[in-house]
Order: sequence, then structure tokens, then C-alpha cells
Amino acid sequence: TLPTTKPPGTSTTPAPQGLSLPLIDSADVTRIRATSARISVTSGSCVTAVFSYAAVGEAAQQIPSSSCATAHTLLLGVVTPSLRSGTSYTVTVTVTDASGHTANQVLSFTTLG
Repeated sequence: TLPTTKPPGTSTTPAPQGLSLPLIDSADVTRIRATSARISVTSGSCVTAVFSYAAVGEAAQQIPSSSCATAHTLLLGVVTPSLRSGTSYTVTVTVTDASGHTANQVLSFTTLG
């Protein structure tokens, strides 16, 4: 496996010797409200992204972003059903490069309420 620098909570699948991995440069939750939140992820290379989110203890829902880009954003509760106020959520963001290598970041937040 190649040495990499990545944010805490990030994992990657191994790439063959000489190839670079898709790294998540940053992933965060912002604009947390009672029924919505903004999830953003950036990468140094062109990647697709899948956002998987759920209230703690519930089944996850997946929202794919099939376009290849260095930045992806999902507005939970705006383009998805509203979130519940005062509820804890977990989001896993998985990015995939053109070669099929993946990296992911797990985020947690609690809506206002």
C-alpha cells in the first residue's frame, strides 16, 4: 500500500504500486438547522461521490452524485426528505475515481431542536 495523508476517519482501498488513491481532502457538515444540513466533500482528483445518511439506529439512505468533480455537496432536508429536529445523524461519504479506487469519510451531527 502506498503511504497517504488523509483526514481522521477516512479509509481507502489499496491501489496497485505506482498508482495514486483518490483522497478526500476535506469533508464537513455545515449549515445545520432543525430539519436540514449541508454535507460537502472535496478531493484533489476527479471523483464521483455517494452520500449515505441515516438517523442513528435507522437504515441508511444513499444519494449518488454520478458526475465526476473535485467537489460534491448534498443539501440534506432540501433535496431529500426533511431531517428530524434534535436528532443525531451519521453520514458516510464515499468517493470513487475513474479506476474504481475508493475512499470514505464518516461524519456525525445533530440537528437543532
